[in-house]
Amino acid sequence: MPKTTWPMRPFLHAVGTGPKSNRDLTYDEARTVADLLLDQNATALQHGAFLIALRNKGESPDELHAFIDAIRARSTLIEPAVEGLVDIGSPYDGRTESVVPSPFASIVAAAAGAPQVMHGAPDMPPKHGTGVHELLGALSIPVDLPPDDVRHAIEQEGFGYINQQVFTPALYALKQRREEMTLRSAFNTVEKISNLAGAPHHIIGLTHTPYVHRLTGAMLRLGFGRSLIVQGIEGNEDVSTWRPSRLLAVEGETVEESQLDPSEHELEPVAREDLRAEDPLLTSVSSFLPVLHGEGEGKMRDLVCYNAGLRIWLSGRADSLAGGIEAARSAVRSGAARSKLESLRRGVPTTA
Repeated sequence: MPKTTWPMRPFLHAVGTGPKSNRDLTYDEARTVADLLLDQNATALQHGAFLIALRNKGESPDELHAFIDAIRARSTLIEPAVEGLVDIGSPYDGRTESVVPSPFASIVAAAAGAPQVMHGAPDMPPKHGTGVHELLGALSIPVDLPPDDVRHAIEQEGFGYINQQVFTPALYALKQRREEMTLRSAFNTVEKISNLAGAPHHIIGLTHTPYVHRLTGAMLRLGFGRSLIVQGIEGNEDVSTWRPSRLLAVEGETVEESQLDPSEHELEPVAREDLRAEDPLLTSVSSFLPVLHGEGEGKMRDLVCYNAGLRIWLSGRADSLAGGIEAARSAVRSGAARSKLESLRRGVPTTA
């Protein structure tokens, strides 16, 4: 039997023996497991068995925290010299059934002076949907910049994209194993909040209600500044204008729950059926690119500005959500959003 099979055995027993006898791992135990998985010092079978058992048990905040620390230890970290940076934690595997306004909202927010960092990777399992990587590429925005260039882009343009292939190759190298699992695992969660750019503020989506305690617990341990968990479109980070969205604000040692009600902001609602798309990439671009150009339907413009406004407010560039929405509308009307898109397409020359 290969020696690599032995280190995983106690951890597989701990999480995989069933609801009556399994248990949460301590931080140190979970860090050991994460190290083994990321360095591929566990067999492919053990890799899948452990992550599925962990999924069935439910990841604890300490386990998520340990996985994040293991990822960060194997990543290139950057520290852009900007204030109020907002990290947008969009699912790397994207969407297969609906449009994705999130990248367009972040471009508008950047145009309004609220710095943004997004991250992802190409064609990720299990969904293989349309994500940030695919959409930015479709907009002709560079998606493979090295770390120094990403940092410089955030400092100069207020927008940067972190490609997992470039920043965390050890995690990206597990893509085939994640493919074979066919299910989401802890890695799908923690890659969204690994915070490789040192952002004080975060927005992430909440797909399943049981994840509330796990996500908020992990975020509290990570010491983020004021950050938001939202139950938005398809449970992701972009909020809808057709119904209220659940919102949890995490800051310091506190978690406050509320609702975002779009009816309070004179927004033209987008019906749920209008968000559906057989081809999310093409439909997202055709629906939201005109908004960046100062054109497009009012309901699609309002959807982008609503989400941009939330990011502007979280960044501290507006005193209220209403003020953030107005700043987003102004960035669209004035042509600042279009100019921002053109600048991002050109790329930011790296300083010598």
